[in-house]
Amino acid sequence: MHNWDTLTPDPHNPKRFTQRYKREGQNFVVEYSVLEMPSAKPLKWIEQKKSVIPGSLMSMNFNSKILNTKKKFGYILRIILT
Repeated sequence: MHNWDTLTPDPHNPKRFTQRYKREGQNFVVEYSVLEMPSAKPLKWIEQKKSVIPGSLMSMNFNSKILNTKKKFGYILRIILT
């Protein structure tokens, strides 16, 4: 995105979504405004379930020498301390 320096959430909207990520060794935090329609039904998958262990969405490159291809895939990293 080319407008990172001017990207700001709506000051009149209290509902926010915060995105945290790391790129090239630097940590970034970007805050967005959430747009919801007044009569929209609540989405089940937005709220965190107590039965699901939170994790981080990660990506990794996979290089196949046999197929001579490179693929990027994602996975969820969950750390469980006992």
